[in-house]
Amino acid sequence: MKLDYFKNCESFNAVKAEYKKLVMNHHPDLFQNKDEKDTNNEILKSINAEFEFVSKNPQLVKTNNTDIENKFEPDFEKFKDIIEKTIQEGLLNNPDINMELCGSWLWASGKTINYAEKFRKLGFTWCRGKKMWSWKPYQAKSKFYRSKSSIDEIRNKYGSVRVKPQLSIA
Repeated sequence: MKLDYFKNCESFNAVKAEYKKLVMNHHPDLFQNKDEKDTNNEILKSINAEFEFVSKNPQLVKTNNTDIENKFEPDFEKFKDIIEKTIQEGLLNNPDINMELCGSWLWASGKTINYAEKFRKLGFTWCRGKKMWSWKPYQAKSKFYRSKSSIDEIRNKYGSVRVKPQLSIA
């Protein structure tokens, strides 16, 4: 889909602000004339469709003229301790387990059922809907927000880097 209404937005917050402005200007209830109502109703439908598309594909929004997905650079220093502990527990070196950094979370997937106690001991949480283990630094923890996003949506939004033993910090 070609972006018409949000092509100059530099962030998703700018997209939301532009969306609100466009809705306020083109809402059909603002017009008395039937032709104007119909015209603005069609415009509003296209605005809503484009906003929904951008909401599902936030990587299309530009930030300083670079795509969001290209900006993800993991802060391995923040994850140094947990990565070292996963190596010590034999989790990161295990070929059956995949670990990746997405935003400020460390995710583990694969054949993890036999290692559940080790993951719990390290502070990982089982995410039933994603069928993956997650770990996040203390400062990122929130007990009130539970995302219904799929892991693919999270990867698209925040970027993803596979963690391998050679990437760990000695």
